[in-house]
Amino acid sequence: MHNIQAIASVGQSHAANTTQPAAAGGTSKGGGHRSARREAYKLADLPAGTHRLWQRVYVAMFLDYVGQRADPWDSSHFVPAAQRLWERVYPDNSHVLAAKGDAVYALVSLSAFIHNIFFTE
Repeated sequence: MHNIQAIASVGQSHAANTTQPAAAGGTSKGGGHRSARREAYKLADLPAGTHRLWQRVYVAMFLDYVGQRADPWDSSHFVPAAQRLWERVYPDNSHVLAAKGDAVYALVSLSAFIHNIFFTE
């Protein structure tokens, strides 16, 4: 398993490159990005070839990371940490996460939110 602390060690320059929203119109279904308008994402919206490891590895490791944070509700670090984890779990998939209009980020942050509801007061 990958070291959670290594996932968290993301440089500021990397964070700046991963927070841009998708271009207007997004990409095709299964590409991960949609237009900037708010929509509900489904697992079918994840990039092709990512479903096998999604819940068992990617989401599980992200929740481990969030659970180690002093304030698990502070999501300001989510995009760079989720991107770093993406690059480790899916090294052959060059998807770039974005805080808006991105199925990967929307679904993993929703998982973190639900996790926090059940495990914090």
